[in-house]
Amino acid sequence: MDVKLAFMNGLLDEVVYVTQPLEFKVKGKEDMIFIVHKALCGLRKAPRVWNKMIDNFLVEQEFVKCKAEYGVYVKKAYVMI
Repeated sequence: MDVKLAFMNGLLDEVVYVTQPLEFKVKGKEDMIFIVHKALCGLRKAPRVWNKMIDNFLVEQEFVKCKAEYGVYVKKAYVMI
C-alpha cells in the first residue's frame, strides 16, 4: 500500500458532509453538498480513522500494543527446538 494514500483507506463511522471546492464547482449545481464515506487527507478525523483501522488489523494478527510507547506493537515469536 502506498503510504501517501493510507488515510484514504479508512471508513468513516459517522456521516460527514462537504461542499464542493471552489475550483471544482459544477455549473448549475453549486449549492450541492456531498456525503463522504471514506476519510480524506484534509479531514480532521483521517488520522484517527486510520489509527483505529490499523490497530484492529494488528490486533487480529496477534500483535500486542506496547504499554510504554503508543504506536508500537510487538508480536511474540515462538522458536521450536
